[in-house]
Amino acid sequence: MIKPNESILLIVDMQERIFNQVLNKEKLLSKIKQLAKGCSVLGLESIVTEQYPDKLGKTTPKLGEYISGVTVCKRCFSCLADNNFKNLMNSKLNHKIIICGIESHICIQQTALDLKEVGFTVLVAVDAISARNSIDHEISIRRMEQAGIIITTVESILFELCHSSESKHFKLISSIIKGDN
Repeated sequence: MIKPNESILLIVDMQERIFNQVLNKEKLLSKIKQLAKGCSVLGLESIVTEQYPDKLGKTTPKLGEYISGVTVCKRCFSCLADNNFKNLMNSKLNHKIIICGIESHICIQQTALDLKEVGFTVLVAVDAISARNSIDHEISIRRMEQAGIIITTVESILFELCHSSESKHFKLISSIIKGDN
């Protein structure tokens, strides 16, 4: 089970120039907003990465208020190959990492595999990742699952973090999932 005090949300490379090219971008954006908002309500730390922001721009302003936390600029596809990200993660080895963002077959996949290899429990919110084409997206999900990455959904993650309908956050999490909030 994932717990708020031992989990981190990682939002990977949701930059405008990349985001505008991926499949189902509006649904992707909606799911990442739900996940980010729910994780914030539940008190999770979040980390945002940006791939070569000088060339690809900053994180899409459409996520605006939904994201907070540390932003790490990188040039490597795997977040863990970046020294700043690696140093940040060194103190979090007992945490579970929840990953969302783009692109499924590049930065998401390489980051998930690297984090798993060094001992993290990695969950990928499959409805909150995307790529420019469906074959790359589908194959990356299969590859990650075969490597032991936990493939799950935004709703499943948020309710697992909530643990019970008796949680003080249950009604708000439920409202976020339904799109009421």
